[in-house]
Amino acid sequence: MQRDMDLCRKILQVIEGGNDRPHTIGVTDLGEDEAFNVTQETLNYHVKLLIQADLVNSSGTLVRGIPVVRGLTWKGHDFVESSRNQGLWEKAKQTVKEKTGGLTLELLSAALASVAKKALGIDD
Repeated sequence: MQRDMDLCRKILQVIEGGNDRPHTIGVTDLGEDEAFNVTQETLNYHVKLLIQADLVNSSGTLVRGIPVVRGLTWKGHDFVESSRNQGLWEKAKQTVKEKTGGLTLELLSAALASVAKKALGIDD
């Protein structure tokens, strides 16, 4: 299964909008956006990736195969904040894809910071 960074971003936004009580994320939590018409299996896979990347806190348990989450980590909050603006998000993704041909969390985070600095008129 391929990693979808747009889906990862959406999951992080959903978790941020929730609470820190242990809970699962279901496909209905993503809303009715056609871009996120995914299966629960795909969603579970991406939640597990976000836990592995230390962006999401987890209780370490599964409910009917669905990972139980407990909110975002500091790193997760930073990523959500830096990717909140849709225009900056698209520019960062485009920049990384053009230069490297792929998307990684590390490169996206760096590109988001760079794009934001440019928007603020701050030189790197």
